[in-house]
Amino acid sequence: MSETDQHNPDINHLSFALEQYTTTHTATEPLPQKYKDTLPVILKYWDDNRKKAEDTRFKESTADKDAAFTDRFLSSLFGPEDILFCEKELPSNTNYIEEISKDPDLKDKKYLGIFMAHKLSNYYGLKSIMHTSDYDKDGYIRKNYDAIIVPAIKNNITLLAKEADHESVKTILSYLRASGTTEYVGTMLNQPELSDDEKLKLSVDMINTWGLVPIINEVAKLGKKDPEYQKLYSSLQGQEITNIINDTQELYSQIDFKNYALNHPEFTNNEVKLIKHVMDKYHIDKESSEIVDLGAGYGRHAIPLHQEGYNITAFDLQSEHCESMRQDCPTLPVVQENWHNLSLDDPANLIYCLERSAHHNNTPIDMLKFFDAVSTNLDDNGVLLIDFADSSRGFYDEKITAYKDHLRNIGVNEDKLKHLFSGFDANHKMNRLALTRDQILDYASMVGLKLDPAEEKNVHVKDEMYNTYYTFIKDPDFDPYDITLDQINHWVSETSLTKNNDPKVYNTLIKSWGVSLGEAMIYQKILPQVVEGRKAGKVNPVDVITTHNGIMLETTRNF
Repeated sequence: MSETDQHNPDINHLSFALEQYTTTHTATEPLPQKYKDTLPVILKYWDDNRKKAEDTRFKESTADKDAAFTDRFLSSLFGPEDILFCEKELPSNTNYIEEISKDPDLKDKKYLGIFMAHKLSNYYGLKSIMHTSDYDKDGYIRKNYDAIIVPAIKNNITLLAKEADHESVKTILSYLRASGTTEYVGTMLNQPELSDDEKLKLSVDMINTWGLVPIINEVAKLGKKDPEYQKLYSSLQGQEITNIINDTQELYSQIDFKNYALNHPEFTNNEVKLIKHVMDKYHIDKESSEIVDLGAGYGRHAIPLHQEGYNITAFDLQSEHCESMRQDCPTLPVVQENWHNLSLDDPANLIYCLERSAHHNNTPIDMLKFFDAVSTNLDDNGVLLIDFADSSRGFYDEKITAYKDHLRNIGVNEDKLKHLFSGFDANHKMNRLALTRDQILDYASMVGLKLDPAEEKNVHVKDEMYNTYYTFIKDPDFDPYDITLDQINHWVSETSLTKNNDPKVYNTLIKSWGVSLGEAMIYQKILPQVVEGRKAGKVNPVDVITTHNGIMLETTRNF
C-alpha cells in the first residue's frame, strides 16, 4: 500500500491487516472475529468520506481522495479487476464475502450493503454511459457481480429486514434503484428466512423506492410460481386474489371482451356518433383522410365506420382481437402493434383511443410514451379523441380512494398518482393508472397537444361510472426549443414522472422533443445542438447518481 502515509493511519493499518489475511488464506475456515470487527470500521470510514466527497463534488478535496483510496481497497477485497473479469472459478477468498454478509452479529452491517449496492449501481451506470463501447460485452463483469455482490446484498437486506431496520434497507434499495432495473427485486424478496410480515414490509420499502406497479409486477411473477407469494400479492393489493394478472395481453386472453357489459350497442353507437361529430367539426374527410383506431379491441368502432366508407386503420396489441377483426371484416386494414411503437407511413388526421384503453399505460413513463407516439403520428392540426374514466366521482373515485387508503395503511408513501386495481370481474383484475384532469392536460401539453374545451364531455356509462371525452389538436407552432426548465419541472412533478428517479425514465426518448427527458433537463439551454446530435446518432446517456442528499444527473457529452 504505497499511499499509506496520505490517509488515516488507523484505517490504513486495519485495511492492510485485513487485506493481508484475506489474500493469504482460503475461505475454508471462518474469518477471525477481529477481522469481522475490522470490516465495518473500514466501510463506515468509506461511507463518511463518500458523503463528504459528494458534498464537494467536482472540487479537489481530502475526503474525495480518502473515499477513492478506501474504495480501491474495498474493491480489491470484494472484487478486484482480475476477479471481475475472471472466466474461471472465482478465487476462494471471495467466499469470505458470503460469510460476512450472512453474519447476524456483524456490527453496522448496513455499510456492507450500501457499499455492495453502490458498486452494483456503478456497474449499470457505466454500462449505460458507455453503451456504445465494448464495456462488458461478454458479460464477465455481470457474471461475477451476480456471483459475488448480488448474493451479499440479498443476505444483508435479509438481516436488516429481520431487524426492522427499514431506513438502512431503503438506503440500500435506493442504490439498487439507480441500476435502472427491477430484476433483482425477486431475488431480494425470495427469502425463506423472512416471515410473511417481514416480506410485506420489505415489499413496501421497495414500492417506496421503485414505485407501485414495478414491484407489484415482480411480486406477481413470484406469486404465479409459489402460493406463499400469492399471499403476499393479495396483501399488497388489499384483497384475496386467486388469479394473478400483471400483463394486459394476459388479461385479454382470458376474457370474452366482445360481451363486456359496459360496451353495449347503445354506448357504442353514441361513441361512433361522437367520432363523426369531431370529424365534421374539424373538416376531416372520411375517404381521403387518415383515421386511426388505437386500441381497437374487437373493432366495435372501426368496423361500422369502415363499412360506411371511412378510411380507417385499426391497431391493437392483442392477436385475438386482430384475428377477430380480420374475420368479421376482411377488408378492414388491421395492424397488430404496441401503441408505443406506432409509426405511420403518412401522418393521421384523426387518432381516437376509446374504451378507457389509455388506462393500460399503468406507469407515468408509459403514459408519456403513449401521448408522444400519438403526437408524432398526427399531422399538423391533427386531432386526438380520447376518453378516461372520471376519477373524481362515483365508482372510480370510490375504488381509487379505497385502494389508496389500503396502501397508506400498509406504509406506502402517498403521491400524486391515482392507482386503480380493478377489472372485469373478481378473477380478472390488474393495476391501472387513473389520471386527474390536470394530469391529462399536462401529458398532452408536453408533446404539443392543445385541448379543445368546447369538446370536453362527461358521460354517464353505467351505474356510478362516468367517462370524460377529450379532444386535442396538434399545435403546428409547438417548438420543443421553447420549453423551459421550469415547465419540465412542473410536468414531471405533477405527473410524478421522476418520483422514483428511475434511470430508464430519464433516458426515454421523447420523440416530440427529439431528445430524452434527462438530456432536456441537463442541456435545456443548448437543446438545438443536442437534437442535431441525436439526428446524427450521438446519444447522451444519462446516469442517475444516488447521493446521501438525493440524486444527481450525469451524462457524457457526445455532440
